[in-house]
Amino acid sequence: MRTRSEANRLITTTVVVVTMGALAFGYDTGVIAGALPFMQLPIAQGGLGLTPLTEGLVTSALVLGAAFGSLVCGMMADRFGRRDSLMALSVLFVIGAIGTAQAPSVAVMIAMRTVLGFAVGGASALVPMFISEMVPAGRRGRLVSQNEMMIVTGQLVAYTLNAGLAHFSESPSVWRTMLMIAAVPAVFLGIGLFFVPRSPRWLASQGRTDEARHVLELIRSTDHQVRHEMRAIYTAVDDDAEQIGWHQAFREVWVRRLLMLGIGL
Repeated sequence: MRTRSEANRLITTTVVVVTMGALAFGYDTGVIAGALPFMQLPIAQGGLGLTPLTEGLVTSALVLGAAFGSLVCGMMADRFGRRDSLMALSVLFVIGAIGTAQAPSVAVMIAMRTVLGFAVGGASALVPMFISEMVPAGRRGRLVSQNEMMIVTGQLVAYTLNAGLAHFSESPSVWRTMLMIAAVPAVFLGIGLFFVPRSPRWLASQGRTDEARHVLELIRSTDHQVRHEMRAIYTAVDDDAEQIGWHQAFREVWVRRLLMLGIGL
């Protein structure tokens, strides 16, 4: 069993590493605002020759990809685990960043923005999920909220760097640098995840209870906490196994109303 300070350091490291996904999320959603004016230049002048139509497509491609990512990555997380799924998303973040920065045409740019969007949507689902399953209940609300803070921090960094690069650079291709920077937090995310344990709840759901207990012993400071959370995890896993399907759920009027309210918000 680790000491309280050692357990807290590992939890803090986990939150910092995982929220690199939220930082990448924020940067990728914000950076396009500064890159678009340069991308509107003709190809001969270093841009992509965007028209109002293609400008809209390039911008909205990320949102389209995010819609699919947020749907698919929940299933990925259940099958492959939260940590490994985030590792896969970090690769997609890097591919999307390099692809958009090196895009030779509008079509390639749209495709790579869609890839980035998939990673953004996945991160929006997996980062808070992973944090909530790793941190103690008493710190869960505060630490999960770090996800939102890192998203807006990423947007702030994007706008700040865009302004600086646009002001000091004389190259019309500076938009490629703006987009390439998005790979930095993704690299930190991918590397950092090798030093972060898997979610104990996911391990327990896969029948790997000894591994789940070992992880809890790393991130909790007392045997009582470990025993209490193992019981809570068993209960949650049993409840998940008994959940009804989508078809049965939608027969309930209150479920449909609640879903519509959530979507509206």
